[in-house]
Amino acid sequence: MKYGYFDDPNREYVITDPRTPTKWINYIGTLQFGGFVDHTGGALICKNDPTFNRITKYIQQMPSSEFKGETLYLRVRNRAGRSASEVEAGYKLWSPFFVPTLDNYDRYECRVGLNYTRILSEFYGIRTEVTIFVPTNGAVEVRDIRITNISDQPLE
Repeated sequence: MKYGYFDDPNREYVITDPRTPTKWINYIGTLQFGGFVDHTGGALICKNDPTFNRITKYIQQMPSSEFKGETLYLRVRNRAGRSASEVEAGYKLWSPFFVPTLDNYDRYECRVGLNYTRILSEFYGIRTEVTIFVPTNGAVEVRDIRITNISDQPLE
């Protein structure tokens, strides 16, 4: 498969290339509260019927590079070895969700499981792991965010 593979033991589909032709959608939550999360971190969350009770705006048919919804931004001070075109006020700004910055990550992985989506990306010596889910009997979307320095030097 061009964009990923099935991980049968973990009951997940693993997307390894974020540049899919359309967004890969996963449902999280229950009929009382939940919604859709795509492989770029975009989401539509609703209470009861999604047709009439949308809490966030989301258009599933948009290309995977189109930004609609929420995101997360990280900023790291530029180091030697990066191109001059990436230097902006001494920092590099990007999103671990691919959209809206559309960066070429060192590593990208989106695990689509039963009632959760986990997005892992590595860039600029930083690993981010974000698990998106709705807790059982909860009326809230949770984004568990873990950020790790995987470089051999301190980062700011």
